[in-house]
Amino acid sequence: MSEIDYKQEDSQLLGNIILTAIMLGLMILSYQLYEANQQLKLDHKIDLEEMAVKLEQSSEKQLSYKQRLLLVSHPSTKKILLKGTDNSAESYATVMYNPELKKILLDPAGMVDPMEEMAFQLWGKVKGNYIDMGVIDQDQDLIALETFIEEVSTFIITLQIEGGDDTPDLDYVYVKGRNR
Repeated sequence: MSEIDYKQEDSQLLGNIILTAIMLGLMILSYQLYEANQQLKLDHKIDLEEMAVKLEQSSEKQLSYKQRLLLVSHPSTKKILLKGTDNSAESYATVMYNPELKKILLDPAGMVDPMEEMAFQLWGKVKGNYIDMGVIDQDQDLIALETFIEEVSTFIITLQIEGGDDTPDLDYVYVKGRNR
């Protein structure tokens, strides 16, 4: 073989090596783009799932607010103002009580913050006895009570240990109001 043949062979070999390197580089780049695309798809899927959950929560809140608005505006709903006592004269709350629909809402907007490790608890007085109506979550603007209690003559909110108690501490009544 002549020197020219070697040079041509070397040139072809070098061309093949360069072509192989380019092909290998394109394959690596294609794989990286594929992986990046898969990650983007996964990220978008997660984003869509999060958005779906938020949309569902928003729809549930909207339905809840609509139901509460219907209760507040219902003609048989009594709005009972719970006024502050000597323990907290500036405090107030409102109970929306509807015996026809058997629903109760509490608006604790005017309550002061409870002391540390304490919580406010709503009570209903029925035939001389106080019935626990639940510990108040002050982060909510309108609290729909889960249980309807008939014939409540008086509502009070007391300061109790965090988590609530079985009997009201009548020395720590913050607001009260009569159901007329």
